[in-house]
Amino acid sequence: MILITGGAGFIGSAMLWELNRHGMDKVIIADDLGSTTTGKWKNLSGLSFSDFIHKDNLLSRLDGNQLPEISAVVHMGAISATTETDADLLMANNFNYSQKLALFCVSRNIRFIYASSAATRSLKLLACPVPTLNIPFIDGFSSSQCIMVVQSLMYMKSRICSPSRKSSR
Repeated sequence: MILITGGAGFIGSAMLWELNRHGMDKVIIADDLGSTTTGKWKNLSGLSFSDFIHKDNLLSRLDGNQLPEISAVVHMGAISATTETDADLLMANNFNYSQKLALFCVSRNIRFIYASSAATRSLKLLACPVPTLNIPFIDGFSSSQCIMVVQSLMYMKSRICSPSRKSSR
């Protein structure tokens, strides 16, 4: 089973379309469809998926083992609008939510694909030492913070928990 967060969005639904095109329909979509007038639900029309979960219910369902076994998470659920001015909302969604999802995946050896356009805009800047980061948009800042945490977790896990590492004794 593959989980796509932000799966009803333009890019997330394109990912679902591509998976369907390759015969894969064991996919869970997690998103917030919002008002029927936005038409976001139309992005899922004609596509095959196993389940739809509101994004606000996803983490508790994952933590409670209330979903089938997941082999990969494609995380497209970040807010990437550079016009969003609510910094708390961006940090809650792009950093906290993404971090919890990444921790879930890392702790269970689930492939985690993080595809934030905000993070992409910030990637070049992440090569700088952390104190000198000068990211112009809050969405890029919130996503880049998540990337740094996930990279640290994955590095630590590879150093501590890798089954392929053998003791030199």
